[in-house]
This record gives sequence, structure tokens and C-alpha cells, in this order.
Amino acid sequence: MSLKKFALNLFLIFLAYLIYNIIDLMEIFKKVEFKNEKNCKIIRGAIGFEDFQLFENQYLIGGSNDNLKMNEMDYDTIAEVDKGNIAVFDTITESFNFYKIENFPENITFHPHGVYLYKNEKNENYLYVINHAFSLGGERIEVIKVEKKGGNTITIPLF
Repeated sequence: MSLKKFALNLFLIFLAYLIYNIIDLMEIFKKVEFKNEKNCKIIRGAIGFEDFQLFENQYLIGGSNDNLKMNEMDYDTIAEVDKGNIAVFDTITESFNFYKIENFPENITFHPHGVYLYKNEKNENYLYVINHAFSLGGERIEVIKVEKKGGNTITIPLF
């Protein structure tokens, strides 16, 4: 094989690899399937409710925060955005409840983002929450004990 043919083949392999990765990255041919689309409904109640975790097979626990307003602010004026809170969606009653975190420091703002629910060996549940407190506390991970007390009451004390 001549050097020109070898170089051409090498170039074509590189070009095919590049095109494949661009298509894969941009998800050009990706199909998204919606299962039970007819049964989907919008449930209003919590601003910016995302990154939720299932608790007791009934409750979705996540952070509620006005992320759109936060994105419009600069780092030093973020304190003007209302603090976020923990939102709990009851999948049976299809209702939201909002919880202030007991004993949370007043000088730290609370802007929750990612959450992870962990159950330890003592069967205690802890919610790990990424808190974008910015100029009023920095980037933090809050560890919050989650307990179910009588009936459908969930308490959210700071650990």
C-alpha cells in the first residue's frame, strides 16, 4: 500500500470518528420515548423543585428554590433572593409541604440544589443537600436528619 493510500485511510478513519462523536454528543438521532404520556399531569406548588429523593415509598423530598431569580443576580446580591426550603411532595395526596430546617444558622442562606437520601445502619435517614449559599456561607453540604413522626408528619431538623 502506498503512503498516500495509507494517509488517506488514516484521515478517513479520523474523520469518521470525529463525525460519530459529534453526532453522539449532539444526540442528533436520539429518540425520546414517553411512556404513559396521556397520564402525565402538571402539579404546581414548589418553585424549582428538583433533584428529589423517595422517602418511605410515599414522599418525594427535594429542594425548592427560585433558581431563575438567582441566576439573574450577581454573587454579592444573592442575599436578596428569598431563601429556599425543603419541599416534600406526598404522592398519595398529591400535595406539597414546605419545611424550614430546625436550628439552621440565620447568617447562612439556603439555596438547595442536589440532594441525596442516605439510610444508615441504625435505620436513620439523612438528607445530604448541596447548598449554594454564595456570599452568605459559601458552597456547603448540609446534612439533615429526616424523620417521620406520627401520621404523615415529617420533621427536618439540622443534624
